[in-house]
Amino acid sequence: MVPSTFILPARSLHTHATSFTPTASGTLQIKGCTIKFSACSKRDFPFHVQRPRRDKEKWYDKHGGEIKVKRIGMGFPKPIFADPKREDVQGDEEDGFWIKKTFDAVVLPPQPVLVLESSSSRDSCIMLLEGEMYTSRLVQGLHCRRILNLRFRNLSPSSVNHLNVTFFDSTSPVLEEALTSAQLAEDEANELEYFLFERPAFKWLQKPDSENHIPANGTEDMQIQVHGKRGLTRGAVNVEYAYVDSDAEELGLHYRLVECSLAVTVNASVELVTCDFVPSRSSPSNEGFYPSDHFLLILEFRNSWINALSLALSVLKENDSVDRISQLLQSGQTRRIVIPLPHMVLPSSCWESAIPRRSRERQFIVHSEETRDGIIAARKAWWYRQHILERITGRWSEEGPGGRSGHVEMRGIRLSERHFRVVQKEVVEAIVTVEDLTVPVKNNVCRRLLVEVHNYQGQYLSGHNLTVDLALTCVLRLASTSGEDGVETSRSVCCEGLDQSPLLTVDAQGKVTWSTEITLLAHGSFGIGVVVEERLKAVGGTGRRWTSDVCLVEMASSVE
Repeated sequence: MVPSTFILPARSLHTHATSFTPTASGTLQIKGCTIKFSACSKRDFPFHVQRPRRDKEKWYDKHGGEIKVKRIGMGFPKPIFADPKREDVQGDEEDGFWIKKTFDAVVLPPQPVLVLESSSSRDSCIMLLEGEMYTSRLVQGLHCRRILNLRFRNLSPSSVNHLNVTFFDSTSPVLEEALTSAQLAEDEANELEYFLFERPAFKWLQKPDSENHIPANGTEDMQIQVHGKRGLTRGAVNVEYAYVDSDAEELGLHYRLVECSLAVTVNASVELVTCDFVPSRSSPSNEGFYPSDHFLLILEFRNSWINALSLALSVLKENDSVDRISQLLQSGQTRRIVIPLPHMVLPSSCWESAIPRRSRERQFIVHSEETRDGIIAARKAWWYRQHILERITGRWSEEGPGGRSGHVEMRGIRLSERHFRVVQKEVVEAIVTVEDLTVPVKNNVCRRLLVEVHNYQGQYLSGHNLTVDLALTCVLRLASTSGEDGVETSRSVCCEGLDQSPLLTVDAQGKVTWSTEITLLAHGSFGIGVVVEERLKAVGGTGRRWTSDVCLVEMASSVE
């Protein structure tokens, strides 16, 4: 430190500032200073601070009370760098009214200085459509400006070996504040966490071979991907940089920050207006009908952009094949698309536990019987919705070279209690078929009725660590309906024996086949099905019921 000189007037207080330059990196301890007054010898002045109130009262009690203490001073000057292990020094420090203070400072190696040299966005403003990614693209040899490129220059002779990029956007504080609400439902909290963590507005496209190193007096280009997120109006790119010496890791990480602010405008593109779920109906010819084990998802899309947009939907089928649906939407046009999807079976353990969330800071609430039904219905709707979202994805694009493109927001699909009753597949399913007899006979009025009962219920682990096997004990009751010609069914079909099966047991995730013979008494068409009735362990106890689809039976008029 370079010595400095100043004038101290009589009976006055003076504040003097001085500067110094460390010569090496490490931990620096500042214990005091050496002052030489005019015509006096040099003297060391250590830094002192007052005792806390509690310690001050103890010190007064030790010295006979506050009134008997006539003078509080520093006493005879002692060297600052005295050996603290000496007993006389330790006694003076403990007995003195003032406490010596040492200021610790961390001296870092020479650090770099980064500045933002250039940016690919004009006036730091970006305009996107909802769902669009601001990324680079090459179209017919022309580079389309779809990426935010930031160039930083290192102005110092020190290199950068630590580089980290963080972001801020205007949607995050709103989502974080909404998540702090104590009255937030489980499905709504999960949806907010999805948009907060899974849909970031900014993303650093780091090069695979990048070492996060900027040489001295060199430059570095950073590519930032911007996502057209609804509600995004502004953002900031924060670049943390530093030079970390491998020989001084005990000093910790200390970095500098460069901030680049952006103004973002997000306009509407293709929007999902409404959705509905309709049960499917099958027919013998299957013309214009979908299989009975499917339901129909009806989606209505609208183009809110000023240009025409092409909509492409990808539907994942059960055999892992993909069906693609393409539609051209003019500006302001609305299109309705019907998608057949198979029914879904979910175990009861899904809605017995809470909806999964990223945050672990949750308050567990024991719900009352009045609210339990509503909570279970919300969990069912959430799980069925998740399976639908995993099957359907959509993208939109503008026509022509250099056109915009992005993904369609499908999370607008919502299920009510009426909807997931259409979506869900019954845990017990009965399939009815009518076949000819294996032994050929002259008259064909006798048929064989086959019923396959599938039990999709599995095993689950209860709260008492007991494995519960959901086997089904049931009986089958035959039921017939009149066909298009209106023939009375009681005079058309005759069953061999009773119209009820014996007691059947269907294992978990298993099936049982039961058959009987029927005799057709009149010509015409009619339907026949079964009702599966669950039998409980209690005597005469009847549980749930499931109804099969109606199988159409036709009898030719030539049979006498």
